[in-house]
Amino acid sequence: MSYESSRTRFDYCPVENGAALEEYGRLMEQTGRLASGIDGSSSAYAALVLHCSRFLLRLDDDVWRKVPGGYDPHASLNALLASNLELFPGLRGEGAYESSFANPVYCARLFGLDRGRRLAFLASSLTGARAAAVRGLAFLLPRFHALVSRMWHERSRVAPDGAPDLESLDGIVRAFEDFDRTAEYTAMNRQSFDPGARLLMDVLEGSDLEDPRYLFDLGCLVTGNEIETSKFLAALGGPETERLAESVASAYVRGFEAEGKDMS
Repeated sequence: MSYESSRTRFDYCPVENGAALEEYGRLMEQTGRLASGIDGSSSAYAALVLHCSRFLLRLDDDVWRKVPGGYDPHASLNALLASNLELFPGLRGEGAYESSFANPVYCARLFGLDRGRRLAFLASSLTGARAAAVRGLAFLLPRFHALVSRMWHERSRVAPDGAPDLESLDGIVRAFEDFDRTAEYTAMNRQSFDPGARLLMDVLEGSDLEDPRYLFDLGCLVTGNEIETSKFLAALGGPETERLAESVASAYVRGFEAEGKDMS
């Protein structure tokens, strides 16, 4: 891979991320202590919160603090595929989703229908943390650490499964959803044109696209399908790739027009 940079993902939105760094560091330590304290607890709810906290800790180590393109260039594709899959815990191995906390059916079996649905929603919401980390929007991550902390502190001391009652869970969901998204939308919009923020375009424009390893910098689930598609597109050549891109973009435009969606 030709792409080399000393910039971490944190450096792409320095104003927003810098203001949140102190809070983020404090919450990271808090989540680490929380995970250590939960480890060994036997309730189903403890297992869910431990899963969520470990996921956030792994994001810190393996995503946003890493320099884009900073993985071992000598690593095999199989090794990179295995590492990438760790960021998608509900998909690891055959049948993994059946026992994933992001699966409402599984959570309903553990906690009952109403509480299970809410807990599955909260567990699956962690995908937002992964997306924020990959795009360098580290200032959004404290929200997820605060969620996990509140989930644990409002656990039930009397219910056999350890989960909070329905009223408490509704409060947790409302608090998680009630936040001002202005800064998030502003930063994501700026990433499309600001040279100081356009992390994903830096990855694409600075990579050897004939080497599919660049896929592991984009934060998506990478499987053999994505690897083969990347190789196919690289082999097409510039003009054919541009025509394909135009066709895809045109199809989206026609779809938006047919559905009356605002394209501004």
